[in-house]
Amino acid sequence: MAEPVRLLIWDLDDTFWRGTLSEGGVTFDARNERIVVELSRRGVVSSICSKNDFDAVKGLLAERGLWDYFVAPSVSWEAKGPRIRDLIETLGLRPASVMFIDDIALNLEEARRFCPDLQTRGPEALEALLDDPLFAGKHDSELTRLKQYKALERRRVDQSGADLTAFLRESRIEVEIETDVEPHIDRFIELINRTNQLNFTKQRLPEEAEAARREVRAWLSMYSTQAALIRVRDRYGDHGFCGVYVHNSEERKLEHFAFSCRILGLGVERWLYRKLGRPRIKVRGEVLTDLDEAAPVDWIAQGHGGKAREERAAQRIARITARGSCDIGAILHYFRYHCDDAVGEYHIFRDGGVFRIEHSVFLHHAAHGLTPAQKEAAAQLGYLESDFQTRIYDPAAYDEGGHLVLLGFGADVTQPLLRHLGSGLIVPFTAVLPGGNERLLTERVEAPANFRPWAREALQFVREQWDYIGPTRPEDFEVLLHLAVGRIPQNAKIRLLAFLTRDYIDKDGVMRSTPPQWEAFNAAMRTVAASNPRVEVIELNDLLRDDEIDDRLHFHRGALFKIYRRICESVFA
Repeated sequence: MAEPVRLLIWDLDDTFWRGTLSEGGVTFDARNERIVVELSRRGVVSSICSKNDFDAVKGLLAERGLWDYFVAPSVSWEAKGPRIRDLIETLGLRPASVMFIDDIALNLEEARRFCPDLQTRGPEALEALLDDPLFAGKHDSELTRLKQYKALERRRVDQSGADLTAFLRESRIEVEIETDVEPHIDRFIELINRTNQLNFTKQRLPEEAEAARREVRAWLSMYSTQAALIRVRDRYGDHGFCGVYVHNSEERKLEHFAFSCRILGLGVERWLYRKLGRPRIKVRGEVLTDLDEAAPVDWIAQGHGGKAREERAAQRIARITARGSCDIGAILHYFRYHCDDAVGEYHIFRDGGVFRIEHSVFLHHAAHGLTPAQKEAAAQLGYLESDFQTRIYDPAAYDEGGHLVLLGFGADVTQPLLRHLGSGLIVPFTAVLPGGNERLLTERVEAPANFRPWAREALQFVREQWDYIGPTRPEDFEVLLHLAVGRIPQNAKIRLLAFLTRDYIDKDGVMRSTPPQWEAFNAAMRTVAASNPRVEVIELNDLLRDDEIDDRLHFHRGALFKIYRRICESVFA
């Protein structure tokens, strides 16, 4: 089944017009002129591949007011096949979405030889072309798509023969990250399904439009999904939405990372990958960019669009360090738009275990260090020395540029603690996902069949050398938090994410009550904040609606964005 056409390449002699220009004159066809103009209003652009004199062609079409409707016209006496191939590559399109119309069958065959997926037809197709579903396009009365390709054409001309890095610095490239996907959902889908050379994961959505929309909306409702479209502008114009990403903050990996070839060579994909903190990504197939290339991308500025651009220009902070559970990871994702040095410290997936290093007890260990005996005890449970380190205490990370420390404590209310009998080390045991550990540790039930060998060995160590303490007590949490805040350098702004403690009605219509001890944890945070003007508690009870809550520790994407905005209000006020 043929793809919708995005670019129509015209032959001229005896196709666009009647007659042969080099043999004494031509007669224009008003129908074909209307086709070019109407297609541009549908977002379908036109180009030319003709064997003729360039200046003569340009003069004729300019007189008719048509020259500017053609993108990257190729007019010369050279063979058409290589020129069509180069034209399609220049515009960053796939041959399958391009049609070439010529009155000479040999030219069509040559074009297909160089571009096997190219659609080709003779001039007879022009009779009913505007009624052909392949040319339906999308309403574009502002000629946005045409302007984008004309800008691309001008950029390619200026770039040829220039020092690339100098050219890019002079291009004033600005990238806007649009997190409100829903109004642009069809473009979002198109970029995932139609891009190839800069599609890093090559995971496709259903071809049926409504099925694809349902799948995207399902992603967007998940607390672990952060997604956005990427808009690119430069001194040549607005290139529109040229890229998308879908980031799983729970697993800290990119599910989708795809860009139009219109921005090939600008470095946008490498800039964005670094902006997102270099998350894990499984690259499939061949791509035209190495995301791990070490060379800096220092010619791109982040834009925010319209009034928001002016408002956010001052909303910059030199560094952000965030510690917490998956909710903190999702919120930090949005803060990367304000900061080029944003570091997340949260649970680590390793060897089949989930190591909850965001628990407040690790702030104590990071401040005081471990004895040799405690390091040996930690290794029994699969911990590494690096698990007991944090950037929030590093004086070198604090300067006049400002530093925001964002802390969440989901692990404190979900993870029971153990004490090593010999060294006194206190840590959670996280060989399995939350939910099964307490009975495993207190009732000596049989280890699950899916336990890794190291986890079985660790469990044996626990039963022989460790005491079960249980959940963190709010009073102990308050002491740990006081000590941690006191150690953080004085020029930091510290924000503590409170727990949701109000009752709410879940998606099944069931009223969910507050765990009693959670409010005591919130009270502890408020006490610490009251004694230190650098600290502020971000309250959630009045901020989130019931339908934005998955459970008390997991919220819909829109709710996480609201939390991010509330933190911004407190930091940038």
